[in-house]
Amino acid sequence: MTKNELADKLDLGDYGTEIDNGYNGSNYLCDTISEIADGCTSIYYNDIIKFISEHVDEVNDTIAEFGWEGCGSDLYKAGQMAEYVMIERDMEDHIPDIVVYGALCDKYGDEIPEDVVEVCLQALRDGEIDDDWNGRIDTHYDEVYDIIERELGSDEEEEDEE
Repeated sequence: MTKNELADKLDLGDYGTEIDNGYNGSNYLCDTISEIADGCTSIYYNDIIKFISEHVDEVNDTIAEFGWEGCGSDLYKAGQMAEYVMIERDMEDHIPDIVVYGALCDKYGDEIPEDVVEVCLQALRDGEIDDDWNGRIDTHYDEVYDIIERELGSDEEEEDEE
């Protein structure tokens, strides 16, 4: 299964596939989510204006939450802050699926075994994947790898049996 096919099977939100863009496994997941939100936030005025016009309520909520001064007393900055918050919250809402996607892409690249995907999908349905975003990425990935090994056995065991 390819990364794109895996992404279609998971609930990654709008930004979940960004985890596969070279983020270091020793980074904390919350910091990585913040980096992704920062990198995906519009920087061009035309894009910011479009975002503001399509998300008026979110911009108003951001101004209410952070205050006009907290938004730099600038509508463009308020729009950027609102977009950043939306991206960050979108990712927070999809952490288990994002962790599975990142772990499988990290370990298997673009060819992910079907049986591994099925084990991970079942683990997601069973609520076995942690949704805490405060841990390190590699710790989250290790939890996924442990589930795979528990359910399918390790590669070493399979080689010994042959």
